[in-house]
Amino acid sequence: MDCTNLPAWPLPLVGVRIRVRALRPNDMDAFRSYRSDPEVARYQGWSPMGEQEACAFIDAMADVEGPRLGTWVQLGIACVDDDRLIGDIGLYVSPDGSSAQIGYSCAVPYQRQGLTTEALRLVISEMFARTQCQSIRAVVDPRNIPSKRLLARLGFVVIDAFAGQSEVSRLADDTYELPRPGRL
Repeated sequence: MDCTNLPAWPLPLVGVRIRVRALRPNDMDAFRSYRSDPEVARYQGWSPMGEQEACAFIDAMADVEGPRLGTWVQLGIACVDDDRLIGDIGLYVSPDGSSAQIGYSCAVPYQRQGLTTEALRLVISEMFARTQCQSIRAVVDPRNIPSKRLLARLGFVVIDAFAGQSEVSRLADDTYELPRPGRL
């Protein structure tokens, strides 16, 4: 299947306090700031980006209208009142469209306020409404307790928990899954 053949989403997705939208060139400073923060990056699988790399990444995501088959896309989480970028959500839909994976980041000053939860609810609702995905997975560092709680609030369940990590190094992640509503 062609990676562009999923229907476009009605971006931005607007909630009470946030909107989920395509990344924009004027997001560069905020994006690099939270993506370079050791507290945000601690449980992530990415490294901070230099200015040129971040610019190229944002430019590549500026025309995103929703998920694409077989490739990751990144959408911004912005405050509804002033459109300030506070985080992002990564989406991957399998090449056959049957499953998806989601990831997320949020700047420290905006964590633990329910903003990422609000953004994820919008994205999950749209994902199930506009794709044939039967489930959405999230992969989480086992030490990231706030993220694990967030996923539980959204209805995700653990399908694979790795119990062998050490305090010094991360050896494996926990995998969570949210089945399509109505699916057993």
